[in-house]
Amino acid sequence: MDGTDDLSPLRALALDGLFGLHAAASAVDDRQLRHLGGPPGLQILDLSGTQVTAAGLVHLQSLKRL
Repeated sequence: MDGTDDLSPLRALALDGLFGLHAAASAVDDRQLRHLGGPPGLQILDLSGTQVTAAGLVHLQSLKRL
């Protein structure tokens, strides 16, 4: 990521258009994860060093390949 914490533009990608997302040490938090609930192709997600908690991970339940 480039320093932004707005993941909403990711919703515009084709369903399988996002394979991996490196968001380590970014400002991503629980509320931003709701934007990742759609792309089923997502297989790699690095959230290390973020403010994401277990409550935010609920938004990722539909990502079966993750």
